[in-house]
Amino acid sequence: PDADIIVNYNAIVNYFGGDCVIKTSDNFGFIIFLLEKKGADLRAKTPMMLDLFKKEFWFYKKGFTSDLKLLPLKEAYFEVKQPVFGGLKANSLTMVTAYTGIAILILIIALLNYINLTVAQASFRGKEAAVKKLVGSSRGKLMIQLFGESLIMSVFTFMLGFLLAFLTEPFFKDALDIRSDLSGLLSGSVIATCFVFIFLVAFIAGALPAFFISSFNPIDVVKGTFSWKVKTGYSKVLIIFQYTIAIVLMICSFFVKK
Repeated sequence: PDADIIVNYNAIVNYFGGDCVIKTSDNFGFIIFLLEKKGADLRAKTPMMLDLFKKEFWFYKKGFTSDLKLLPLKEAYFEVKQPVFGGLKANSLTMVTAYTGIAILILIIALLNYINLTVAQASFRGKEAAVKKLVGSSRGKLMIQLFGESLIMSVFTFMLGFLLAFLTEPFFKDALDIRSDLSGLLSGSVIATCFVFIFLVAFIAGALPAFFISSFNPIDVVKGTFSWKVKTGYSKVLIIFQYTIAIVLMICSFFVKK
């Protein structure tokens, strides 16, 4: 005879970890995957399927639910609830967003640290720039030098951060319940993206120090007022902002721990 579906009962028993599913009635809860043909719109069929379920499916007929939703597989990773869909891999978008936000805040603190340390050497770097200007160096060359120093530091710290990422990979595997392999992600496009990211970070870190140190007035350097202007102005703002971020991170860490 013709059959609508053929099921291996042994596979069902193994899936549920017991034979109760074949000894009791009204069991359901299997994950169903539908392959949508190109140009088709399965979501448009949802009302028709819902009407059919309300007429034929006891779960709907008894009023346990009145809703039906078709979820794309790409969206299911963050939307399904793991206890309900035990056989489908899922994760928490909130947790992934939180870790990403923390990483961005730490990067901002690192950038501010570099800028503050560079600006703190304004008097020394101002004298260096004054000597170079006296021997014919232009402001553009001084800015290129400072950007070059920022780029070297960014490359070094990126390599150190990449090493730390490999070392802490097991922690994030456990925290996010994922299977990750950083070495397997090193494709040509990823490496190119890393280089763009390094240049972007180097530009952000070196822009402010390069602008101020290269735009000084040699008379201010002689009087010692150049470094005072910088330190009492922008440095204070950056330091306050930096400590604000650090305090927010510590407060968040406290509440997460609790």
